[in-house]
Amino acid sequence: MVGGKRWLVVASFVVAAALGLLVFDTEDKRLQWAGVGGVIGYESPHGGPLLQPALDDLKAAARASPEAREPAWELTGGEDGYSSRGLTGWRVFMWSVLALLWLTGYRLARLALRPWAAAFLVVGATGVVLTWLFLRGLSRLG
Repeated sequence: MVGGKRWLVVASFVVAAALGLLVFDTEDKRLQWAGVGGVIGYESPHGGPLLQPALDDLKAAARASPEAREPAWELTGGEDGYSSRGLTGWRVFMWSVLALLWLTGYRLARLALRPWAAAFLVVGATGVVLTWLFLRGLSRLG
């Protein structure tokens, strides 16, 4: 590989890792579905960098509605309550980021290793992460 392109591989992996952390944070902590009409109440804003701007816009639109002028009107779940779930667009984004992270991880490993060694390293790291996620999911069951 040409020496001047190494920084591009490292920068691509850093961007992919940042997106991966954002996806994991959103999927793990922010997307919680309480069912149709259900809301999960929080004591402080809980939307994170992806959901909070949309939640703020939604609350502002609700407050500007004609129903909000009625004296008994209030936001269900409190000021910071919401319920959300990822639909098709979110799933496409999430899997695209994971594929990007996996491919840039391989390319980063290729800077120092032969192709098969880099592939085994990435597959091994993937196995470790999947095992951690599985065990983490099991710990939430109890």
